[in-house]
Amino acid sequence: MCSIIAAVSLCQGHNISGKDLRVHCSLNINTETGRLSARRPNLQNQPALEKDRYKIRQAFIAAPRNSLIVADYGQLELRILAHLADCKSMLEAFEAGGDFHSRTAMNMYPHIREAVEKKEVLLEWHPQPGEDKPPVPLLKDAFASERRKAKMLNFSIAYGKTPMGLSKDWKVP
Repeated sequence: MCSIIAAVSLCQGHNISGKDLRVHCSLNINTETGRLSARRPNLQNQPALEKDRYKIRQAFIAAPRNSLIVADYGQLELRILAHLADCKSMLEAFEAGGDFHSRTAMNMYPHIREAVEKKEVLLEWHPQPGEDKPPVPLLKDAFASERRKAKMLNFSIAYGKTPMGLSKDWKVP
């Protein structure tokens, strides 16, 4: 708790905390992408719940009689694109649920598809009561580098990146 108080004190010097000693940010709509963003400070880049080893998320406490809501776009742009383009494969992937970028990685890399088929990794996992971890690693953890490339490809297509631009990003001809 001391570090949280120190952080608020530090924030006061930079005029980002209110009279209530709570940190407040500014919300913007990015005119290029249409995405909602936060700044001064950026409160959006918090670690995922399962990766929050320093318990940073515990510093977020709702004011009395208020609630905090954690919202994720859930690949919203890609879902909209799938419907607008009436892309059957994308629509089927979203309907099946799970992680779209992991599905793309599985379709890009034969060794990942093989690992999924051999049940060495899971494409997705829905825990049952009493289960605290998957029986084998998740694709997104075991093949994080490949999944990042799949994610980059998905959003590059959605936002109109050229083949030349993508080849520069991936450092390939």
